Amino acid sequence: MANKKNLGTGLDLLLSANGSSKLNKHEDAGINLARQLFEQAINEDEKGQLFEAYYLFRRVIDILESCLALNIPGSAPLYSQACNNLAIILHEGGEPATAIRYLEMALKICPDNSIAQENLAAIIE
Repeated sequence: MANKKNLGTGLDLLLSANGSSKLNKHEDAGINLARQLFEQAINEDEKGQLFEAYYLFRRVIDILESCLALNIPGSAPLYSQACNNLAIILHEGGEPATAIRYLEMALKICPDNSIAQENLAAIIE
């Protein structure tokens, strides 16, 4: 996990999870806000601002939990990636048990998230 490549920025998710035109304004605003905050969190992490990145990833997760409950398209992969990225910050901050919990959340929503699978295996080793 020392290698940052496992951070899994999820930019592909940001670009591909454009949502559906059938979403109502509230749903669309929620997923769009989550995408914007996700991108800000990535930027903060890249600048070494881990506390700010942590806070932003938590906000993304909170927003997307509502989106998941409504089955909003694109919310599951973005939620999974945000949980993964938050887990990396937690692990690097000396909180492996909490990191494991977030990786398990990521995999519960998207079992095929290979980056989260690799990170979970690396922490457990």
